[in-house]
Amino acid sequence: DWTVGVLTVSDRVTGRQMEDKTGPEIIHYLKEKKFSTQFSSATVPDEKELIKKQLIEWTIKGLNLIVTTGGTGFAPRDVTPEATKEVIEREATGLTTMMLLESYKKTPHALLSRATCGTREKTLIINLPGSVKAVRECLDVVLPMLPHALGLLSDVKSESSHQAHHPEDQKKSESPHSKDHTHAHPDSGKLVTVIDIIDQNRVLVDGPRSITGVPRHALKTQYLTL
Repeated sequence: DWTVGVLTVSDRVTGRQMEDKTGPEIIHYLKEKKFSTQFSSATVPDEKELIKKQLIEWTIKGLNLIVTTGGTGFAPRDVTPEATKEVIEREATGLTTMMLLESYKKTPHALLSRATCGTREKTLIINLPGSVKAVRECLDVVLPMLPHALGLLSDVKSESSHQAHHPEDQKKSESPHSKDHTHAHPDSGKLVTVIDIIDQNRVLVDGPRSITGVPRHALKTQYLTL
């Protein structure tokens, strides 16, 4: 169950001139999709430093996902993207691009969005617009990718998620030749180290043909006289 922070950025909401509808809508949507039941929520005015402060506070707490709503347009007080860019360490331009493209299919006004997505430490931060309809449309786009993305950030990937993106690994793991097999070596009679990649159908021999960078948990070392 992912931990989620929902940040509403709006002068009028914090000034109690308008009811916050998009923040609760994000929470309702993610609960409805059974994505999470653990939420933190806050509201801040359109002030860059206050937005940054809340984003950093939640990343320090280790929230998996932060979703902001509001302040992504062209108005002079719309500074959510600027605040986000000063907080994130890496941009996630693929998420931003896909939200823009899909939103543009609904309305050309989507081109006025300056939303930003990116990561800070193990937290993914996503800017969403300030309307209920646009929030749902954008979440529809990114939701299928979120479990895999958050799993990569937190070093926790479900088996089903991994197999969905790497079906070839499942086939190889089912191969009867994927464990404990040896290959002939030109240096007959020489003691060599054979590294068996348990979940892949191949054997690596220590020396010129060895391959580095393989996770230690995936390896089994055998000493054989060939």
